[in-house]
Amino acid sequence: RVLGVLIIGVLAGINAANVTLFFKNIINAAVSANFRQVFCYIILYLTIHLLCIGTTSYFRDIKFPVWDEEIRENILQVIYFQYLKVDHKDLEDPSFRDILERALREGDTRIINILNTFQYTLTNFLSALSVLSIISIMNPVLILFAVVPVLISLAMNSKMSEQRAAFQNQTARDQRV
Repeated sequence: RVLGVLIIGVLAGINAANVTLFFKNIINAAVSANFRQVFCYIILYLTIHLLCIGTTSYFRDIKFPVWDEEIRENILQVIYFQYLKVDHKDLEDPSFRDILERALREGDTRIINILNTFQYTLTNFLSALSVLSIISIMNPVLILFAVVPVLISLAMNSKMSEQRAAFQNQTARDQRV
């Protein structure tokens, strides 16, 4: 699953660079009225784009569901065997019940969510890096216009993640088994 996540991240970076370069090259070719070059850029763009999207779809729609189910089965098996080892006196402890409830509630989805978050983060990072690299080559001053939205987005996503975690921890006690 991690290898698929890495491949999708790299392909997202390639696709972001492809889009950026496509617009730059298509505008330059259209201004110079070189319609043969415009056609070549369109074909090149579509080829790269379709390869990236096709490979990403293959992993996301075919491989990931199979791998995710295998991960869920393994995690639930681990939770089950750990539960068999629990001393029944521990079940009377509220903090232990909170931990047990959270393991039962999130056990089969938590690792998948972590992998998905890693995939989104890697995809966004590599896409931003590729676009920023191309922009810096074209005109370094434009980087300021690209960096500010990225920093704002990072700050907002970090704050939302903190609030989501706090909410989940707060509601865990109310949802005891």
